[in-house]
This record gives sequence, C-alpha cells and structure tokens, in this order.
Amino acid sequence: SAYTDLSGKHFVAWFDQNGVLLGNVEIPNRAHDLCYIAKKQLLLAFSRRPGNKLFVIDLLNKSLITGIKSGEGKHFYGHGVTNTTGEYLYTTENQFDDKSTPLNGKIVVRNTRNFNVEAEFDSFGIGPHQLLYDHNRQNLVVANGGIQTHPNNPRAKLNVDTMRPNLSYINAYSGNLEEQVAPPVYTLSVRHLTMAKNGNVFIGCQNQGFENLNQPLIFSHTRSEALKPLKAAVFEWQRFKHYTGSLAINDTLNTLAVTSPRGWIVSYWNTKLNTLKSINSLSDCSGVASLNTSQNFIKTTGRGLIQSNLDVVHKGVRWDNHITSVT
Repeated sequence: SAYTDLSGKHFVAWFDQNGVLLGNVEIPNRAHDLCYIAKKQLLLAFSRRPGNKLFVIDLLNKSLITGIKSGEGKHFYGHGVTNTTGEYLYTTENQFDDKSTPLNGKIVVRNTRNFNVEAEFDSFGIGPHQLLYDHNRQNLVVANGGIQTHPNNPRAKLNVDTMRPNLSYINAYSGNLEEQVAPPVYTLSVRHLTMAKNGNVFIGCQNQGFENLNQPLIFSHTRSEALKPLKAAVFEWQRFKHYTGSLAINDTLNTLAVTSPRGWIVSYWNTKLNTLKSINSLSDCSGVASLNTSQNFIKTTGRGLIQSNLDVVHKGVRWDNHITSVT
C-alpha cells in the first residue's frame, strides 16, 4: 500500500498478513493504487488524479527504478492492471484540453519491458477509474465514473448535471466495446470494482447527487444482465455517507468487503444472496484486501492501523486508499 508520513513524504510499503512492515521505498508524490508483476518482481504505483506519473519499484532490491510519464494532454486515474502473462499494462487515463471539453477517457496499453505505449483506445465513458482484467474472456472491465475533471482545477467536478457513469466490458486486444451497463441513477459515479471467481463483478459507487437521497451504492453484475443492487435497509446505507472506497472478495467465505472512508465503516456482504451480513466501525478506513489463506480480510486506515488477525499501528503513517496482494 502507499502511504504518506507526517512530514509529507510519500512511500510505497509492503507488509505481511499480520501487518508487520517488510520494506518500503520513497516515491516523489502520492500514489493511489498498485499493480504487482509477479514474473518480474515489480510493483507499479499509480499517481492519484491528476498526477501524470507511474512509478516502477524493484521489490527484491527495494528500490525505485524509474518514473513513467503519461502522454501529452493526459493524466492517470490511480489504477492499472496487467494481462494474464504480465506482458501488457493497461491504465485508465483522462484526456483533456485547455477548454475543459468533455472528452472520453482512454485506456492506454504499455508493454512491461520498457513501458512504451503500444496502443490506446476509448474507455467508452468519461472519468475512467478502476479497471480489472478478466482472464477468462480477455476483457477489461472498466468503471467509468462519469465525472469530467481538468488538471487546472483538479478536484472540481465539471459536469455533475450531465454525468453518465457506466460499467464497460472492452476487448483487451481490439479495444471494442462488448457490453455496457449503467447504474439506475445518473449521479452514482462508478468508481471501484472487484470480481469473484465465477466472473460476477461487484461495483462501488459514490453519490454525487442530493444528500437526502439514500440508496444502494453497491451493485453486482452478471454478463448480459442488468445491475443488481445489494440489499440493505435505508438506515444502513446512510452509514456510508454516500461514499464507498475499496472492494475485496473472499471467495472461500462468499463474502464481499467494502469500505467507506467517509462513513468510517467496513461492510461485509453475502455474494451469493447479495445481502448485508454486518457493518463494523473503523475510523478513517479505506484499503481492504482478502486473506483467503486465513479466511479473513486485511484493512488499512489513514491513522496508521493495519487490521487483520492482529491490530498493528504504524505511528506517523497515513495509509492510502488501496491494498494490493503480492503473492
């Protein structure tokens, strides 16, 4: 996971399932999510929007190898994924111009030898965020948030009234759109996602609409079907404060974990029934990953806590949004 210390320096760190720190590397700016290339023992760290760098880290030597800059007129959205062989890296990127014209997001394909760009195609939406690689179908599964942004005013949302979020399935080699579904309310920005072993996709949304509109924020999707909202009471959705963070699935337990850093909660869901199992309070939580070996989850917080089988606090550490499993 990435983190920032009290002096404002930024790092990527790796730790075991008990939260014991094994190593870290300083990077020039804050990272959002990571991608592990097992065959090369490389860890890639992606800048948060609107950053234009991804960082290549050598895990064995605990060193930063290089930084790769996005193309002219583009910035990263904090996420990337490789194909089955690890030969190609796919990143979600924003294409912008000086007039803040709403432009489709891009999927940029780089080789993992020297990280040169090999191809580029549409994400079929605005504001693509997290993406997955479906190894069975050789598809990319892309969460298009629908929100237009510009680096000149990076945290401003320029098109809330006209945003059109969607979940898109794109052929990873041709770039063709194979399927697309949209949430039932256009203000539900599709941000993060995860996939079960059976191919079902779960998405977490962030509501950009009216604050008194409490509605499902988490959906499941089976190919060729509509999005299905997960089932919880209104008062339970209120605890999310219109916001979901990271998602992770433990297939052994048929359980989905979803964090809400604004609601300070971790929720657990039955992936067979799409029903809520429990909600646990956890201050400033965001990162979550599955520990299938121990039939559990590991979580991180902005207060330095790593919670799994044990609770370990790293003082002066603000863990960032996501955790990546390195196995």
